[in-house]
Amino acid sequence: MVRRRGTAQWGFHRLLRWTAYVTAGEVIGFAFPAVTGALSMQTPGGWAAIIAAGAMEGAILGMAQWWVMKDDLPALRASAWTVMTALGAVAAYVVAYLMVTFGKDIYALPVYAQLIIVAAAGGALLGSIGAAQWLVLRSLMPHAWLWMVGTAAAWLTGLGLFFTVAPPLWHAGQSVAASIAIGMLGGVVMALAMSIVTGAIWQQMLARAARPRAGVPSVSEQGAAGSLPVGLGETRESA
Repeated sequence: MVRRRGTAQWGFHRLLRWTAYVTAGEVIGFAFPAVTGALSMQTPGGWAAIIAAGAMEGAILGMAQWWVMKDDLPALRASAWTVMTALGAVAAYVVAYLMVTFGKDIYALPVYAQLIIVAAAGGALLGSIGAAQWLVLRSLMPHAWLWMVGTAAAWLTGLGLFFTVAPPLWHAGQSVAASIAIGMLGGVVMALAMSIVTGAIWQQMLARAARPRAGVPSVSEQGAAGSLPVGLGETRESA
């Protein structure tokens, strides 16, 4: 059975709901690499374990985002969104691993080469999740490229706050529990900032999708006519 409905109207309470779910999902997900990193960073295979934990982080974040997004974009499949978010997170952790592992070699290069590598790595790190999610979103939502840009800005904000909060509190000789607690404190700040920015971007994308253009009915008008494009307003209910 197919149920049709217009694009949901966003307001403060909807943005608050997004922020709550996505922040919780990211905090829970981030606990996996935070704990794994504290326990295994200096061990053989430590980074492999962290990257695997990053996949868990991405999957939980993706599921939390989907839980809210499905109300506005019912055609969005949980499996596709979750898997692509996990893959994007893995890509980000791989970039971090490469930068940490080959940091000294990069530092030995000419300055212009360092700048190029750092810029490319930074772009990949910030944009990997949004780019992976865009591959799912592009066939379902107009202006899907905005999600890539907005998500990169969200992670730039979140990671900037994380490195402002956590590293100054870490020091040699701390217990593993203290290291994890500090990492999670930074993770909460990071998750909150990221969720607020992505929620605002999603709200703007929905507003654009609902805005009528010359000669083109708005999403809500098409929904009333029973002909919604790009998956907006359509979902399948299990029997």
